[in-house]
Amino acid sequence: MAHIRIVCDASYDQDLWFSGYAGIVNIRKKSTDDQKSQEADIQTLTYQGVAAEHRKSQEGETLAVLAGLRQLAQRQLNESDSGLLGSTIDVYTDCKGTAERFYNFDPDHIPNHNDTEYGYIREIYGLIERYDWRVKVSHVDAHVPNIQANVIQKLNNKVDERANDARLRAVHMMLNPHEGGIKSDRVAVLLPKVPMDISERNAWSRLAYHLAEKGKKIHLYTEGNPNNHPFLLALADFAVTQQVKLSAIVKPYTYMPDFLQNPLNKRELTIIRHHMKMRGLNTGVEFTNSEVHIRAAIASRLLFGEPAPSVMTTHFSDRKHPAVDVVYDLMNALKRDAHGLPNSVQGWLHTFLDYVDIPVEQGLHAAFTRENLKVEVSPETTFSVRNEATAPVAPAESTDHVPYADADLLESFYEIYDASLPALRSRELTYNQLARIFIHEYTEQGHSFPTCAEKSIERFVYAAPKKEPKKFVNRVLKQIRKLSPQPSELGIEPVHQNRSESQVALSRKR
Repeated sequence: MAHIRIVCDASYDQDLWFSGYAGIVNIRKKSTDDQKSQEADIQTLTYQGVAAEHRKSQEGETLAVLAGLRQLAQRQLNESDSGLLGSTIDVYTDCKGTAERFYNFDPDHIPNHNDTEYGYIREIYGLIERYDWRVKVSHVDAHVPNIQANVIQKLNNKVDERANDARLRAVHMMLNPHEGGIKSDRVAVLLPKVPMDISERNAWSRLAYHLAEKGKKIHLYTEGNPNNHPFLLALADFAVTQQVKLSAIVKPYTYMPDFLQNPLNKRELTIIRHHMKMRGLNTGVEFTNSEVHIRAAIASRLLFGEPAPSVMTTHFSDRKHPAVDVVYDLMNALKRDAHGLPNSVQGWLHTFLDYVDIPVEQGLHAAFTRENLKVEVSPETTFSVRNEATAPVAPAESTDHVPYADADLLESFYEIYDASLPALRSRELTYNQLARIFIHEYTEQGHSFPTCAEKSIERFVYAAPKKEPKKFVNRVLKQIRKLSPQPSELGIEPVHQNRSESQVALSRKR
């Protein structure tokens, strides 16, 4: 049995709905030796922490009380300290609302809305019943100058400073995760659903093996199901050869419907509120498990990792591990909306990186350069190509109903593609430029092609499979013919030429 005193306080940011809390616990145990009077050993504990998504400051004040009682309960469990059972606990807080809520608590009354403070008070009463404590909560005047303050008021001033420090430090560390020499062996990698060709696939595998060999822990985001993704398959091969668990190498993320079943971690919403605060948006809104916020949560976990099971982490990050050291974004270049909220995981990640001090490398060339890998393994479809393509998707309609391309045009297109491969590999030529060469060849041979359809062909050439060159050029030609007015519609006959200027020029490049 002991007499215990807890002095606690909280600090609140109403824009971020974010609280810091702190407290001091004095434990005075009664001596069993009458000759030593009742002045037995006096022990002092201190604690501080942070919590997110508090709608009002009083929630943080009540959590500060609960956190002190949690400290005592944990001490009893860890040290089997039965001397704390049946103790008298005097709690001092500068929040009258917390004291009133404590004494007016009705366990049978269920609040109509999500009442965070109700949960805190309920847990307090649960601890009191479990450990047979006698708890008294008293109000103490706040911010009394130390020269005029009594002992309790001085302690309150001290925990007030520590609570404010916890809140400010947590937000600062969220935005500057590697300040102070904090090291991280983690990287984030964002990849499209499928590679554009075998060269890009090989480059992904090379990067995956390289990162795994360096002992990096990879936060991987892919569009669609990641299980059969080439990057993840390469890591699986590495795990088998090294006889390690794949989960020790990579944590895959993707936006899938079942993720909506998982509640948002509250700390993941703090950075969203920070973004809204910086943009001058209304931060006093309650977030839900909407698609927008789920994507933001995934982006947060790509940067900071999985949430920790307890809010009382020593580094105030509420994460199991340090943030990633670098982000490798190998997806198509992002077109950002300066006014609205992002609608993709990639968009949210780059939005967070506007505030969070973590470097980002965009494209295979930049990633290979940072990792000191030979750039030659970068595919012919370089990041510059992905950068130029706004929405590389295959056409919704099939071209199978279009008659097979005539032999002369097909041969011309094949020669153009074959002659263009060296320039594509050396990045002197992009697929958008190749598409325009195809269109030029088509018109040079006497056919008409509408200018308004050029962008459609550029996207088609970019997205079409290229594993079998002859099938690729045939698909391209069929798509061009599909979008072109037929000669009969124009009332003219096509003019066939033996060799166009495009063919001659490309043949000379050989």
